[in-house]
Amino acid sequence: GGTCQIIKWGVTMSLKLEDAQVEKIKTTLEAVCQSKDFVNSEQLCTILRYLVGEVLAGRGNAIKAYSIGIEALGRKSDFDPGTDSIVRAQIHRLRTKLINYFEVNESAEVRIEIPLGRYCPHFVFQREGVVSTTPEQAHSSWRPAILIKPLVNMTPENGYGYFSEGFSERLAIALSSFQDIDVTSCYPRSQYDLNVLASPHPVRQFRFILDGSYQVFGSQMRVNMKLTECELSKILWADSMNLELSGDNAFSLEDKILHNVLSFIAGDHGLISQHLFRESRSIDPDNLEIYEAVLRYYNFTRSLDMGSRNDALIALEKCLKRYKYCPALVYAALAEIYISDYKMGVDLVPDNLNKAYTLVNKALDLDYNLQAAHLSMANLCFVYRDKVKLDAYIDNTINLNPNNYPSVSIALDWYARSGNLEEGCARLRDLYAELNALLPYHHYTAFFLKSYMEGDYEQALSYLNYPGHATSLEVNDYYGVIANHKLGNRDAVEMHIERIKKHLQNRQGKMKRIFQNISFFDDITEEFVEILKIYDLD
Repeated sequence: GGTCQIIKWGVTMSLKLEDAQVEKIKTTLEAVCQSKDFVNSEQLCTILRYLVGEVLAGRGNAIKAYSIGIEALGRKSDFDPGTDSIVRAQIHRLRTKLINYFEVNESAEVRIEIPLGRYCPHFVFQREGVVSTTPEQAHSSWRPAILIKPLVNMTPENGYGYFSEGFSERLAIALSSFQDIDVTSCYPRSQYDLNVLASPHPVRQFRFILDGSYQVFGSQMRVNMKLTECELSKILWADSMNLELSGDNAFSLEDKILHNVLSFIAGDHGLISQHLFRESRSIDPDNLEIYEAVLRYYNFTRSLDMGSRNDALIALEKCLKRYKYCPALVYAALAEIYISDYKMGVDLVPDNLNKAYTLVNKALDLDYNLQAAHLSMANLCFVYRDKVKLDAYIDNTINLNPNNYPSVSIALDWYARSGNLEEGCARLRDLYAELNALLPYHHYTAFFLKSYMEGDYEQALSYLNYPGHATSLEVNDYYGVIANHKLGNRDAVEMHIERIKKHLQNRQGKMKRIFQNISFFDDITEEFVEILKIYDLD
């Protein structure tokens, strides 16, 4: 075999796959394919044999959704994984069946795993560790690690003992969809669980621990959860939830708890990334690690000002120069900055759209299941007004991680502004109703446009001042001029004009481009531009 990476307790070492290990892999592969769960699933066996064969041939890092579709599924050369989800669906089935197989066959010498967000399999040898076969895994430790511990049942006599392990598993799966954190979960039957918890200092392997407890009183369940930062032994977040029990609502209870947990802690707007950004913001750009560069991008998505944009751009570009292999998220994040530059008239990077297109495709090649890459591709489709592909990538973005509320709200906002105002705003309202007081709205542009087009200028104006409104302050001021002009508020118009003059970027002659990249409604774009001309703002 070729040279791979073995990752053991966060340390990456070179490892040459020995002939004996190759034979163990082949033997296990055949045992899997002959098992009762696989013997009637010819297509899954074909995919699995293809994946393992590519790794053993030294081509594991070249496995892509397209190659699986062509080589293993027999699709034609015009196969497009972006519009045909067959590969993702079959890999999901294969991953699930492999987990089930090795839960039953715990004594197997080799465990074959397909990590979430990956197509290339990993091989876990008994007492040897994990053999990783992709260059990106050389940076497996770039993400902060979080340990999920089972909820402690404080009232075992009430018959809800099953709730803890089932919920912990769902929580681990949901968190693993946020591909900027490494997730480990403990299960009572897990050998890994026994090893970790038996260690004198198990938390040292993890940056964060998520745990809690639950009690049942009659028809009520109280769930207490907390997120602890291990190095400081500091509780970053805690919540107590009172839930109504009924005979058949266990899944809906899990959904509600997941919603409360993930809303606060995960994603680019979550407590984990915000905490680590505050910790690392004083580091010199030349010394930033990969995750610290990503944190600067997250800060840009929260603030959308030129200072945070410049910090993120410098950090991400330095990462690509510094490391031979960077994770897909770095490419997707840098692409998103280039696209945002074009849409907002910031022409500081030449040929920004073509560079963004190259970067997004690189991200998708590295990790086709990366939500951020699909969101960036949707953004490109918005710029090019490719409605068919835009809708496809919006669906992909939402389906890959529906719990990442900022990204989902952005995708739905674009969906609304691309010609689906009624449906898009309705879907956004449903999403925000679920968020309730947990998170501020992340995008109000669609609601502004809808109210404006309905002639409700007061309501349109109100959307500009909501907390968490994630759009450029300068564009907000242009909207302020437009809405206040319609309302005859001369003093307010002059206030916004004065603020526009203080902004760093000169938008002269670019307003039509900016508005065209805000919505597909060309008549509204023309109206906006004509209003701004009255005040010499174009």
